[in-house]
Amino acid sequence: MRTSWRSTASSSSSPRTQIRGREAWHLTDQAAPLFWQERVQELTCILDQMETIDASVPALTGRIDHDRIAAVGHSLGSHTVSVLLGARLSDRNEAARDVDMRDPRVKVGVLLAGLGRGEDLDGPMGSRYPALRLDFSTLTTKTLVVSGDADVNPHLTTRGADWHADAFSDAPGADSLLTLAGAKHGLGGIAGYDAKETDDEDPDRLGVTQRMVWAYLWSALNPGNPAWQDAILALENEATEFGKVDSN
Repeated sequence: MRTSWRSTASSSSSPRTQIRGREAWHLTDQAAPLFWQERVQELTCILDQMETIDASVPALTGRIDHDRIAAVGHSLGSHTVSVLLGARLSDRNEAARDVDMRDPRVKVGVLLAGLGRGEDLDGPMGSRYPALRLDFSTLTTKTLVVSGDADVNPHLTTRGADWHADAFSDAPGADSLLTLAGAKHGLGGIAGYDAKETDDEDPDRLGVTQRMVWAYLWSALNPGNPAWQDAILALENEATEFGKVDSN
């Protein structure tokens, strides 16, 4: 599963009811404009319906491994995935501060240019969207954090690019950090080469991001597989100009 800024739900001027799997919940203007809980519930709904999807799509029938599931999120999508992996809201004024929405069916996660520590979300976005403030201390699912050392976003934080790597130091489950040299928020083109939000279009950097993420996921979902260690060695020996990997 992959989620990003583009997956935000549209807001509505009147309450509406959403039906997802076995659950139904009521959305009001208080949930807008992020609908952060709905975003997590939609991913959970997909997991609830895996058998139906398997049986309904001939090309997928018998090919979905229900025991090896990963979730990957970029930017705001990292908020959704972080919560799915076990993170919780940290703003003291949020009613859902202590809500646990972790789904144990997700065995591994990847946070791409993700949100950092909630207490340091001191830019304009922090006061406008307090639900973006996260506490990673309860995120125990195995996780790779990917950040760019040039990903500076004053509208989010005054701390600088290192803020996007906070989950690596704060989350018990985050065991690896891939820092991409010269990368901004787009990490070379996550949203697409021609997307307006791609602020650092670089096919080579994007290729490194893709290969490293796939190697991590392959090893994480197949214990004993050397893909991740092989990728780290290749980066260290042949492509140090693109970045580095730190491990807990």
